[in-house]
Order: sequence, then structure tokens, then C-alpha cells
Amino acid sequence: MSSELLGSAQNVLKGNLGGAWDINKGYADAYTDLGIARRFGGASAAYSLRDIGAMNGRVVKVRRDVDGQGSDPEEDFSANQVQDGTLENWVNGKLESTLPADVATAAAAYSLRKVKADYSGEAVRIRRSSDDVEVDVAFDSDDKVSASSAITNVAEQGGESGSTSATDLNGFLNETLTVGTAVNGTGGFNNYTLTNVSDTGFSADNSAGGTGSAGFPYKHNTGDVIVVRFTVSNFNSTSSLSPVLRGTNSLGSVVGTTSGGSEILANGTYTETHTASADGIYLMFADGNTGSYTISDFEIVSHTHQAFVHTWYDQAGSNDAVQETAANQPKIAEGGALLADGVTFDGTNDFLQTSTQVLTGTETGANSMYAVIKQTSGDGGYICGSAGTGGSGARVGQSLYSSDTDKVILTDGQDASTGGTLDSITRIEGSNYLISVNYSNNNTDTLHSNSNANGYSNGSSAYAFSAGTKFTIGARDGSTAEAVLFDGSMKEIIAYDSDQSDNRFKIESNINNYYGLYTFQGDGFVETWYDQSGNGNNASQATAGAQPTIISNGNQVTLDNGTPSVAFKRPVSQSSDTMSISTPIANEPYTFFATTVNNASNAWFRLFGESNAAPTVLLQNDNEINYNPSDSDASGTIAAATTSDNIVSGFSGVNGGADGILRFNGTNLKTDISRTQDGDSISLVGRFPNTGSGFAHIESIVFYESDLTADFDTIEKELAQPINIL
Repeated sequence: MSSELLGSAQNVLKGNLGGAWDINKGYADAYTDLGIARRFGGASAAYSLRDIGAMNGRVVKVRRDVDGQGSDPEEDFSANQVQDGTLENWVNGKLESTLPADVATAAAAYSLRKVKADYSGEAVRIRRSSDDVEVDVAFDSDDKVSASSAITNVAEQGGESGSTSATDLNGFLNETLTVGTAVNGTGGFNNYTLTNVSDTGFSADNSAGGTGSAGFPYKHNTGDVIVVRFTVSNFNSTSSLSPVLRGTNSLGSVVGTTSGGSEILANGTYTETHTASADGIYLMFADGNTGSYTISDFEIVSHTHQAFVHTWYDQAGSNDAVQETAANQPKIAEGGALLADGVTFDGTNDFLQTSTQVLTGTETGANSMYAVIKQTSGDGGYICGSAGTGGSGARVGQSLYSSDTDKVILTDGQDASTGGTLDSITRIEGSNYLISVNYSNNNTDTLHSNSNANGYSNGSSAYAFSAGTKFTIGARDGSTAEAVLFDGSMKEIIAYDSDQSDNRFKIESNINNYYGLYTFQGDGFVETWYDQSGNGNNASQATAGAQPTIISNGNQVTLDNGTPSVAFKRPVSQSSDTMSISTPIANEPYTFFATTVNNASNAWFRLFGESNAAPTVLLQNDNEINYNPSDSDASGTIAAATTSDNIVSGFSGVNGGADGILRFNGTNLKTDISRTQDGDSISLVGRFPNTGSGFAHIESIVFYESDLTADFDTIEKELAQPINIL
């Protein structure tokens, strides 16, 4: 077993009483009071999930049992960390803060957040479709792409075509642009006579009759919202003149590209909101009746733009994913705001591709890929591919074939529909989720969605992986003629030129912690229960299958009242959970105290004992307690409601004396328990003595090798009252 002790430098004998011991920093200061475990002459051994030793140090070592993390890691936790949810968060991966491209060396890393700590470059290069101006977008102060991200002008593909004065992404996506000089319509809209033309107005005369138009060059795209203001004067209607402003895709177009304009019927100042339903390049006033009017003070009040990704920068190196053809660029913003689900591919011709090789694996090599994506029902396409155009290589697709419309598939480049290498899991529809693929050594790979649903392991057929000369995002090999391109959104995609199966939990947990994609519920088991008496008399269990549970299905195990506890169980398929005390309790007389609850089904639970069953206290399945102080003399059973939170206390006399005592919730149940021979030493905490299944919880258990019968009330109250027992 590994031992990953983040707080390994702590002094377990000192610390602030009830203070906060950080999992990464250890203890803080000297204790200020003695806990119950070190009073009354000092306990021989004291185990609790509270700080009953006033040490503020570690109370348990927990093993996290999770697939996809190599060997199970272990960690020490203080009482505060058990109480405040730190332990639970660690088991569930919520403390995994190492960025994905820092967990292991990534071959390429693309994200709208920073995924490599020392990366200092830009996130994306985007193109504003209204004027084709391109800018680099930086990460904001929270290391993500947002409206407040700083931007930098860059030279556009094919030569500089403009620039922006905006300094952040919000300003760029909502920048007011200047219209061109007024123009007359052509084709079917050529009956106006235009004078006094400028970039703020014109005078139009349609006295010749027939349909005419005039307006301004101004580019806009589907989804843009444009607010315009202008003044109308000299309005003269000879024959019901009523021009309307609308977008068009050419001077002679009869098809409007915006909605929202109203008829001009008189002089005045007009403010209108136009929404683009299609791409256009002009804002034109058009009318089919005779008359004349003048437009002045024409201005764009506001314009919410859309933008597309030219380059998704590689945070792991220099393998930037690029698309220079405007029509093939995936969208990142619409209506003046970033798309909520990230970079969006249209499923028709959008993709990004590196110019150099990213993955270098062969059939005996390895690679891994992690991607946060969103697709809806019926969508299809390749998430990514490692191949040159037309070449074979590893591909990850989603819903590619009619027979697998609800699947994520992994293919080696062969046509999966014709037989062979179609390896799939059920996809998640309509929400963002995490897809991970880890491949190693020809025929060994795993495919997961949201950290589970491994649908393929060790190969269903020969998996002939070969890395291509390029890496493609949103397509198989970067060909627009490809049958199925990705139709959906991506927030990040990270590729490794290595098998990251052992790091899958760390990588997936960090991604999930950032995006909140799914609820992970892990299990934690106690390997060591540290002695708080100061004697170092720890209880331990090295065998994983016999370790008691402290986190079950992601949740802290508790007593009925919600107090954290340790669950001991007897699964039919394994040995009983139990822990061995490093130095057995052997000196008589001894006194013990235990806060516990028995929720067992068809089983008796031993609070403590020795390997051959005595001395022991049994919490029985029929609401009774059995006190057996020696091998040969069982004292019989005592009726008690053991299935609710309780404190059990007891005293064992010397050499078989008739002065033994058993107490339950502060009341003597049995006194003068005689013994026919010396009892064996107490060497175990927790154990089921019989077959069957069930469980019971211990919150604290303390042993004194002395007669503390005079202090029963005091110790019981100090141990039980703080957690609402007694």
C-alpha cells in the first residue's frame, strides 16, 4: 500500500485544542488543556473521531478505494477534518487541485480555463464575424475566458482588415462599429436618386416611381442584435411612401436579413432594434412608392456580435489547433456573449487541427484523451482524431452510426460500421459531461463518461492504434468531406502521449471540481485508528478487505444522531472488520468506555476482545448485551436497547474477582460479575463473532488499566454528553 502523507510533519502530541489542522500543513501550536484520554491517571489506549486527547493531531489514517488512481492512496486526518467534511471531500476527489496538464506531461491541452499552472500565453484567437477583426483572448484574473478577459489585436489571415479599440472581450463583442458611406440600391432597387451622401445620411428621391432603396454598408450575422438611431426630415409622400430599414445580403436583394424595422411615415427621430436572422452586409431603406426624404445623424447605438475560433492555443506546448477558413471555424460567442457550453461545432464543416504531430504512439504505444463536451439527442460526430487527412489513426466519436445513436465510441480508424473495432458506452445527452479514453499496449483501453461506465477493457478485437501526422478537434482527420463531423460543444480537450489510467481519478476529479459535471461517491476505510492517550498504542488493519468503513458511497458514516463514526461490518464474502491494538490491554483491573450504536442484522457485534473471544462485550441483534470476561465463564445476557446511540462502560476486577461491572447509558446493568479464571488480554477493536451480515458503529472507545469505578459518571458525561448521548 502507498502512503501519501500530505501532512507528514505533524507532532501528534501537540496542537491547539479544537484547532484547524490543515491537511497540507500539519499541527499549529501547543495544546492548552488535557483531554479525557490523558486524565484520571491516563488511558492505556484511546480511540475516537473527536479530539479527546487534546492533541489536535491525526486521529485516523484513511485509505481511499477508488478505481483509476493506481494504488489506493492513504492520508491522515484530524478530528476537525473528520467533522468539517475535509475527509469526505478527499475521498470524493474534491481536494484534487492539481491541474490536468500538471498531473502528467500532456501532449496538447486546449481549454477555456487555465489547465497548466505555469502557462502564460493566450487562450484563443477569435474572429468577429461582423468585420473579420481578429484578437487574442487572455485568461482573466480567475484563469478563465470571460467577458473581462483582456484582448490584443492580431493581423488577420490574408492581411490586416481592421482593428478594435476595445480592451476586453465584452467590449469587443459589443463594440459599436461605423457604417460605410451611403449607397444607392441596384438591380430591382435602383429607382432612387441619391444626393448628399455621407456615413451619417443621404437624401433620397423616388419621384420617378417604382421600388427603390438606399442605405449603408454594414456587416452583420445571424443572431446579432443591432440598435440604430436616425433622424428623418423633408419627408414628402406622393404615393404612400413608407420606407423600412432592413438588412440585406446585397444591394439588389429582396430578402431581408433582419427584423424589427418600422415604416417611416413622418419626420422625426427613430430608434430601432434589429435582430439578424441571416448574414448580411447592408442596412438599407426600401420602399415601392413615390416620394422623398432625408436621413441624417444615422448611427449604430449598439451591436452585439458573434465570434468564431481561429486558433485554440495549446497550453502544453506549441501544438496550436487552427482553422484559417472562416466558414469552417467553430463558434465561441453569439449575441455579444460567450456561449455557455464553450466552443461550438456545427456538425457540417467546423473543425480545428494542428499542423504537426501531437500523438506519436504506435500499436504498442499509449495515449489518453479527456474532453468536456455537450451533445443533444440525435447529434453525431467525431470528438477528436489523431490522423492525417484520409489516414488511419485513433478516433473518438459520438453517435456516429444509425445503430448507435446513444453511444460514445472508440475506433482505431477502421470503418466501425463494417465490422470490428466499435467499442462503446452509453452517452449522456443534453448536458455537459466528461469523456475519458486511456489506451495502452495494443488491446488495452478504457472508455468512461463522468468517471464511470467503463464499457470496454482489454479489447474486443485487435485494436491497431496508429497516430497520424496531425491532431484534429471536431473531426476524424480534418476533411470537410468527412461523413460525420462533431455537432456539439467543447469546453476543454486534453491529450496525453501516454496511458493515464493510474492518474484518471486525479485528472477527472480536477475537471469535475471545476465544471461540476457529476456527483462522485467514493469509499474510505480506516487503516489506522490513532491512540490519543499519548502511548502510541494505535489500532490498525493492514488487510484492505477487513478494514472498517468511515466513508460509504461518498458520505460520512455516522451514529444515528449524525456524529461521525467508524462502521464495522461482517460481509458474507469476507472476514470480519476488526483492528488490532499494537500493545494489548493486559493489566487488571481495567475500565473501558465506548460510545456506539448497533445496527446489525442477524449478527452480534463485539466492541472489543481477544482473538479467542474473551474478554469481550457483545452488542447483540436481539437488543441485548452480553459481557463475557473470560474464556469459560459467560455472564449471560442483559436486556438493553442497543440499536440506538449509547455509551457502554465496564469494569473488570482482578483474577476472577466477583466485582465486575457492566453499565449502559449511565446505569449499572450487571454487577458482581464473577470469573473462573484470568481473562485474556484485549487485543482487538470491533469484530463480528458469528456468521451473517450486519454492521455496528464505534465513535470512541477508551481503555484504562486501572479501577475507575468511582469516576464512571464523570467520564461517561465528558465522553457522551458532547455528542448528545446521556
